[in-house]
Amino acid sequence: MTIYFQEVEQVYQPKTPHEFVALKNVTTQFDEGKYYAIIGHTGSGKSTLIQHINGLLKPTKGSVYVNGTRITAKTKDKALRDIRKHVGMVFQFPESQLFEDNVEREIRFGPQNFKMNQEEVLNRAKALFKEFGFQEDIMARSPFQMSGGQMRKIALTSILAMDPDVIILDEPTAGLDPHSKTQVMQLIKRLQKEEGKTIILISHEMNDVAQYADEVKVMRQGQVVETLTPRELFSDTSKVEALHLELPDIVQLQKDVEQRHQTQFARTALTEEEFVAMYKEWQHER
Repeated sequence: MTIYFQEVEQVYQPKTPHEFVALKNVTTQFDEGKYYAIIGHTGSGKSTLIQHINGLLKPTKGSVYVNGTRITAKTKDKALRDIRKHVGMVFQFPESQLFEDNVEREIRFGPQNFKMNQEEVLNRAKALFKEFGFQEDIMARSPFQMSGGQMRKIALTSILAMDPDVIILDEPTAGLDPHSKTQVMQLIKRLQKEEGKTIILISHEMNDVAQYADEVKVMRQGQVVETLTPRELFSDTSKVEALHLELPDIVQLQKDVEQRHQTQFARTALTEEEFVAMYKEWQHER
């Protein structure tokens, strides 16, 4: 499912004293099966951009193409139903959107609206809950009697269980403990690798961008100003500084080791495994 933005502009409160141009002439593409990270300062347009993908927002000007369907300012909501069935949107703090008094009814709510096979959705939900470490009685419990991290996982499961082709996540691990954060991020990566899902992640956490993303889209003042790989981004310290980003921990460690030993490794490591392998090779060559 390819997603293509063609000269998209989004203006809030047009022709008023509060007019604000949130997106400016955005042309960019998301290819099927890839893991994207969108980065940029608060107010750069990241959340506005992703809300066009399932038609929560329609462009003031330009077009968005999702699997061949064109979305413009004049597109009717009825025409967006099929897109929304295949694009799962996970907002920041999705647990705030929970409202049913037990988990099973929460899981059933989405598929009921889309007239999906509820038993298939429930089976997928049970498998996801098992992966998250929940007990078998989870379906009968109230989500409001659980911890914040557990509620986050329930909200995430309610979307993933509908098996969307595109999964959009806006700061999905904000406020989670390290164990829960790792669970969520590794699950999302598995869905991309094993099931071919397209992942679009908004994040200020550069460790996640380095470890999981295939491609990074950099936004500034409502525009996608650059698209590059995580290795290209974090190999260029001046670019990272210009964007006011922090280096991922493993990249900073490599920089410190290189400075201490007055050397330079062959490439920038993005994971601990990569760094350890390069460090051992460097020691062997000394």
